[in-house]
Amino acid sequence: MVRVVFLHPDLGIGGAERLIVDAALALKRKGHQVTVFTSHHDHSHCFPETVDGQLEVHCAGDWLPRSTFGKLYALWAYVRMVYLALYLVLFSRLEYEVAFVDQVAACIPFLRLRWGTKVVFYCHFPDLLLAMGGEERVGKMARRMAKEGVGEKQTEGEETGIRKRKRQTEDEEETNKEEKKENEEEEDCKRKKSPKSSQLRKSYRFILDKVEEWTTGQADCVLVNSHFTAGVFKETFKSLKVTPQVVYPSLDFEKFKPFESLSLEDVGLDSILPSLPSDPIIFLSLNRFERKKNLPLALEALKVLLEGDTEGQKDQEGDDLPPLSEITPLDPDVSSRILLVVAGGYDHRVQENVQHLQELESCASRLGISDRVAFLRSPPEPQKAVLLRMARGLLYTPEAEHFGIVPLEAMAVGTPVLAAAGGGPRETVVHGATGFLLPPREARGFARAMGVLARDPKKGRDMGARGKERVLAEFSSQKFEEELDRVVRGAWEGEK
Repeated sequence: MVRVVFLHPDLGIGGAERLIVDAALALKRKGHQVTVFTSHHDHSHCFPETVDGQLEVHCAGDWLPRSTFGKLYALWAYVRMVYLALYLVLFSRLEYEVAFVDQVAACIPFLRLRWGTKVVFYCHFPDLLLAMGGEERVGKMARRMAKEGVGEKQTEGEETGIRKRKRQTEDEEETNKEEKKENEEEEDCKRKKSPKSSQLRKSYRFILDKVEEWTTGQADCVLVNSHFTAGVFKETFKSLKVTPQVVYPSLDFEKFKPFESLSLEDVGLDSILPSLPSDPIIFLSLNRFERKKNLPLALEALKVLLEGDTEGQKDQEGDDLPPLSEITPLDPDVSSRILLVVAGGYDHRVQENVQHLQELESCASRLGISDRVAFLRSPPEPQKAVLLRMARGLLYTPEAEHFGIVPLEAMAVGTPVLAAAGGGPRETVVHGATGFLLPPREARGFARAMGVLARDPKKGRDMGARGKERVLAEFSSQKFEEELDRVVRGAWEGEK
């Protein structure tokens, strides 16, 4: 038995938080003593396991600000985690051998003030890539890795849609043209910033980035959530002689069982969703309300699906989907039943959540599809489970998601996944078997996949069944428990 303490900046609702909760529970099931420390824990906005007695959670440092006049979020995140580590080491009197640090590495050197402590750091993604144009860089990495086929899963004997698309349409001239356009957009963004503001921000980020890189290297063991993230880690932290270990997040399949027989009416969704004929065809988008999740793509895809080809655009070749002209117009009985639910984590303290939800509502109104879209803020577990199970397909639109736990949740309940072919989903979704990997940022591809599933429910059920088999085989809690147990014991015994 190893005494393990988890440190996480904000124990709210999200993929990172879900992973930490699952990791803590997994180690507890393996017989380890587990305690969680966080700088913020709102009992009305958290996972139930953190308040129902399954996990021992302590909060310290919530009095520290999250920002200064809406700025310096990263700096204050570092300060809050350093304070949390100092509180743990100097005042908590908690006995532990291994500290499991999540997201913010700045606290690692302070944890070493207690002699003999071993530190495991779970790097969801390098923080320096989440600021100052980092998202553009990550997008480029994701597109390059997709073209190289790194991590992409495929049905045995079949070529995936993305590979086909590469083979049929990619040539040097097109690639150079795309890169030139991206560079021009990046330069245009830089020109819009004042020289003084840009220089100050560069200096600020330079210091934080160096701190992040140095402190990450102080961990005894570094874990990442996908081979995509491992590749990004190596390209980003070039000075570190560290090979991160890939530990895929897992699912607790048992959590869906209490909701298997519930209907939309049972969880109160009948009064929330727009009035539609009986037996609605629901497509679900489930993400935090953040701009990097590319949620407008789901709205645009619904618009294309309902109205067909209104701009005379051409379909992408080699994605294994019939042309849009063969799918639309949909049969009126099918079209009238289609509904898109955009749900996800929403925190009123986070300005981006508030602003982006308003932007999405305006986008739906501008597209003329407001009567076919429902927005749900932080749906409780019963509503989320019912929506995942009843959806004809899950739309997963982030282009460069580090891993993405939601596609696993959808597959676990037998729902096909329609995902942008970038980042982690290329390691979880098998194109043409458990769902579709689609060209990022292209609404037509998503609309065509939605049309296929809307017209052919049997195909959706078959895909869902294969997805469920895949999740059970590759992303089980047992595998996750064994991997974490090996990592924690290895760290305590001094293995790197």
